[in-house]
Amino acid sequence: AEQYQELVYASRGEVLVTVTSAIPLSPAQENECKKVLTEKVLKKGEKLVLNVKIDRKILGGLIFDIGEKHIDMSIEARIRKIENLLREAVGSA
Repeated sequence: AEQYQELVYASRGEVLVTVTSAIPLSPAQENECKKVLTEKVLKKGEKLVLNVKIDRKILGGLIFDIGEKHIDMSIEARIRKIENLLREAVGSA
């Protein structure tokens, strides 16, 4: 069903971007996301379709899903990265 929806969006020149946040975005934050995504992600003539999801377990930050791309800027991901670095450091000592 998701792939079909993506095809429908693509046929209309639309790009679906799902933004996951720990808390609801304010209208100003949502507008800033739209502005940056439009400038940095979309090609000329494409239109942004923004889907905002809430997932409290990411703790903070944002996760962007743009087609096949997954950009994780959440605090949860940063904590996992630090944990892995610590494990590697302790394991090699």
